[in-house]
Amino acid sequence: MRSELTMAERIQICRHHKGGRIMNKALSLWASEKMGKPISEMTISRILKCKIELLGSDVGSNRKRYRKPECPNLESILYSWFLTMQEANVTIS
Repeated sequence: MRSELTMAERIQICRHHKGGRIMNKALSLWASEKMGKPISEMTISRILKCKIELLGSDVGSNRKRYRKPECPNLESILYSWFLTMQEANVTIS
């Protein structure tokens, strides 16, 4: 059975890693026990590859994926526009 980790769970794994003092196998066993789902060493390895990005992100904890926007400037302008329309009680469909 396959289950996907949330961002909060991935961040928890990164924090428990403690700068490389714990081997991936031990970290895999700890995470599997703590989160109640099987987590392979390969999954741990993939999570730790993007450890810096995960720990520095402000992504919601229930999200399962984080994708960087292709056009960050456009995203920022669009979000500002959306907030302005929301304050003005304009319906957006």
